[in-house]
Amino acid sequence: MADTPITVGQLQTLLGELAESDIPHHLRDGLVRYFRDGILPGSFLQAVLCNDLLATVSRAAPRALDALPALMEFLHWTAPVEAWGSRKKVLAWTTTPDRLEV
Repeated sequence: MADTPITVGQLQTLLGELAESDIPHHLRDGLVRYFRDGILPGSFLQAVLCNDLLATVSRAAPRALDALPALMEFLHWTAPVEAWGSRKKVLAWTTTPDRLEV
């Protein structure tokens, strides 16, 4: 997991922003588990977290791409910068690196 794990305050902010976001409910639990516990979400969210557009598009369910602008806005403004943006950052944050599919 990251050298600077998410603080209680960061988690509260993250949860509040997530609740107010346009991110579909079925994607929210995976994001919370990832940021709070380091547990990797499914392959679509993994690709988003790794900032891999080709993998994101190829792994998306039919309506999941509609959530991409909300996901990117949430990550950019709310998520810990150490936890997303590249495969290297995701591997450093996660507690389940063997599950990384991207």
